[in-house]
Amino acid sequence: MGRPKIHLNPDELRGEYMKPRGSIRKLMSHFGVSRRVIQREMRQHGIRIKSKTHLNPDEIRCIYAQDGYTIPMVASCLGVKKGVVVRVMRENDIKAKSQGHTTHWPKGNEPWSKGKTKEDDPRIDFYRPTTFKPGQIGINLGRTFSAQARRNMSKAKLGIAQPPWTDSQREKLSGKNHWNWRENKDRKYDKEWTPLRKRTIRNRDGNVCMFCGKNGARCVHHIDYDKSNCESWNLILLCQSCHCRTTGNRKIWTWFFQHVMLELEKHWSAKDRLDVVSDRLGKKLQKIIA
Repeated sequence: MGRPKIHLNPDELRGEYMKPRGSIRKLMSHFGVSRRVIQREMRQHGIRIKSKTHLNPDEIRCIYAQDGYTIPMVASCLGVKKGVVVRVMRENDIKAKSQGHTTHWPKGNEPWSKGKTKEDDPRIDFYRPTTFKPGQIGINLGRTFSAQARRNMSKAKLGIAQPPWTDSQREKLSGKNHWNWRENKDRKYDKEWTPLRKRTIRNRDGNVCMFCGKNGARCVHHIDYDKSNCESWNLILLCQSCHCRTTGNRKIWTWFFQHVMLELEKHWSAKDRLDVVSDRLGKKLQKIIA
């Protein structure tokens, strides 16, 4: 037969644990049992484990009651994690605010942050400014949708699965009919596109991105976007971030890197090559893509 289970007095257990410096370790020493027994008895009698970070619940209640404050804001004000604030709120029965939002904005109401700065209201730090520029027009302004499109959008919001595409729909958005079609996209790499060729280009450019100057660049970029053209004058080293930027505005990037290669032919040092790119051509490209 196994050893009988040890049962502790719940009132004594709760009284010892709720003392100002009461802890599970002190309960183990007081009752002479293991941590596993203490935790099992606390679960059985509904005794909640204290938060490791001791916060004043009245202070949390006062900050959280202010208009517009959320739990992440309270955590940032107190310098703790969000989960710590949530645990203290549960232990002290502080109810969370309702997350329901209404889309109705009464006429004449002004935003709470209008005309305020970080010094006036600390909540300004928690909201990112809009990315829209003054006078910029929204992409959906004046756009109309057909009745079928509105029905499909309504079904999508309700979680209703859409029927599979027909052959005619696939044909309209496949191959050259697709808006993102590129002539060079399906061309295969040339036989000269080998790890040795990539390593040669990296050593030539000193493992430095020829656009932003970041060290440890690994992406070898085809200037004219032709995978079969693996000549050294058509290859340039970029970092991952800059290489992703070159997927759009291909004509501009081709023109830019062709001029870069013409300038870099006069310089052999990686540092000199980078200085040429940043000084002579960087400003030209910024004006074009701005």
